[in-house]
Amino acid sequence: MNIDLLLVFRLLEFLCGVYYLIFGIDGFVKKIPLPTPSPAAIQFLSALENSKYILPLVKSIEIGVGLCFIFQFQQPLAWCLLSPIVVNILGYHFFLNKKEIVMPLVILISHLIMGIKYYSHLRFLIQ
Repeated sequence: MNIDLLLVFRLLEFLCGVYYLIFGIDGFVKKIPLPTPSPAAIQFLSALENSKYILPLVKSIEIGVGLCFIFQFQQPLAWCLLSPIVVNILGYHFFLNKKEIVMPLVILISHLIMGIKYYSHLRFLIQ
């Protein structure tokens, strides 16, 4: 690969790693103010919080994936672990909280771009 393209991929991995690390940690400490969600989104988030395990699990995966991207450790595996979370983030914003759709689209695009880099490692999953 071209050195400039590798630098772009590395920068994207680092930025995504920082994003997931920050928002994963915030899932436990809740310091970042979030916009008020729609009533349907509030109901959905309440159900997730009442389950007592799904949000800590998702946020723990986000922290682990963020660290993997930052320190370049097992990135294809981290990408696979993150894929269902990205789909659910997009689905949540598309169906329940449409006014906040821009950032999930950026997340999806960056995830797909990283998928291009990891394609050679993950090709056997889709054959």
